[in-house]
Amino acid sequence: MNHQHILHIYTRAMLLSSILFVLWKPLSGQNISIDKDSLDFGNVAQGTVAAFTLTVTNDSDGILRAGFRPSCDCISVKPERVSIEPRQHTIVNVTVDTKGYMDAFSGTIYVQSNDADNPYFTVTVKGAITAPEVPREKSEPEKKPQIPLPQLERQAALINVAIFASASCSYCITLKQSIIPALEKKYGVQIAIDSFDLDLPRNFEILSAIEKSRNMPFNKVPVVFVGSDILAGKNEINASIGALVEKYGQRGGAKKIELPAIENRGTGETAVEKLTIMPVIAAGLIDSINPCAFATLIFFISYLGLVLKKNRFEIAAAGFVFISGVFTTYFLIGLGIFGTLRTLTGFTFVSKIVYALTGLFALALGLRHGYEAVLIKKTGDIENSIRLKLPGVIRTRLYDTIKKFSSFRYLVPIAFALASVVTLLELFCTGQVYLPTIMYLLSLRQYRSTATAYLALYCLLFVVPLIAVFTLYYFGMTTEQLKRFFKNHIVTGKVITAAFFITLALAMFIQL
Repeated sequence: MNHQHILHIYTRAMLLSSILFVLWKPLSGQNISIDKDSLDFGNVAQGTVAAFTLTVTNDSDGILRAGFRPSCDCISVKPERVSIEPRQHTIVNVTVDTKGYMDAFSGTIYVQSNDADNPYFTVTVKGAITAPEVPREKSEPEKKPQIPLPQLERQAALINVAIFASASCSYCITLKQSIIPALEKKYGVQIAIDSFDLDLPRNFEILSAIEKSRNMPFNKVPVVFVGSDILAGKNEINASIGALVEKYGQRGGAKKIELPAIENRGTGETAVEKLTIMPVIAAGLIDSINPCAFATLIFFISYLGLVLKKNRFEIAAAGFVFISGVFTTYFLIGLGIFGTLRTLTGFTFVSKIVYALTGLFALALGLRHGYEAVLIKKTGDIENSIRLKLPGVIRTRLYDTIKKFSSFRYLVPIAFALASVVTLLELFCTGQVYLPTIMYLLSLRQYRSTATAYLALYCLLFVVPLIAVFTLYYFGMTTEQLKRFFKNHIVTGKVITAAFFITLALAMFIQL
């Protein structure tokens, strides 16, 4: 397999991913959006009832059905279920009763809907609670401990209990560390606990499947399963768990609940999760063929080989350190942009403006890339046809930076710092794809909690062709061959990029 064939395979893979991105959005059905993904009541005195509102919007042409499950009885959501007509919205009221809590508070509202792209997600509730002063109680005389009568030892019944709750559920800690051990002593049984963190989408899906199979959907959280019985919510658990432990202790124990088949999926990804990763893959691959990045890389290789007379091994070593620097810097830039924009888009009005501006920006870029593709095809003049490139001043500064850093004696260690500077200078050009893609991730709630992983994937795909170029150069491909390949495929790259931006613009406008 020759070098040209390898590059052709990469180009085809990128084209396929782009087509999948274009087809991805129309596959969506109902589309839910909520104006806030976090509710913060700040610092309040214990006993305060904090109140919030959530605006739930149906951005689709079908009827949206959604339900809300708080992680504790202290959080109330009214109404608990909503049905929203196409392109309409409704207000959901949330109250948080801080009685009995103090210090840092963290709770969760689980949102479940018929949005195929986003069936489960969470709204966090947080704040800090100051405990009131507790008056001193009069001390009572110390009671003498009663010595229990000796009892005959017998085989303790094993009762399996499954608890589905948020990791931040303070009551669940009390349940597992105090209430259940006390019941074990009281009834002479052994209780084995299986805990399922509902902050993980897979566990929420497991809970929903079990509830559906038992015809008991939409229970309050936390949910406790003991044998064939279900207890939902703090009050019901406190009222009935003792009786259930006694019942199953007399029956000789309770088996583990049977989990649905989803529990055994290797990665735990649903079909929706596998599908919605395609936009990130497509965007990363499209950004990876950015002419700015390749022009800089080829200049770097040429300068090392022709001017500094470095051997292929030194160039390859410096190259892979350089690529590591590009990945790290690009990733950190993405996290910073994502965090900043996430704060801004937490406000509905601001988010609409940002999404609209991003959509217009992406549309303008798409039309320009398409125009440049036609112009290059018609005239064959690449240099004068392309306007979406690094300004001459930045390009000169970039090349001067490469020359300056490359003159250091220890080239390999300094390559990482060089890559960081180069990535920052190139951002004017590479950011054309990166920034709109980050905005698109923000517009889809299912991406927000996994932004770090998606951005890491994006950046990895961004450096894949850089790795390929250094590898091919190491095994004999010349910089002239690399230049010729990218020159021959620049029109294809422009067309793909234009299609990506126009599709992205339409997707952003849909969020308005």
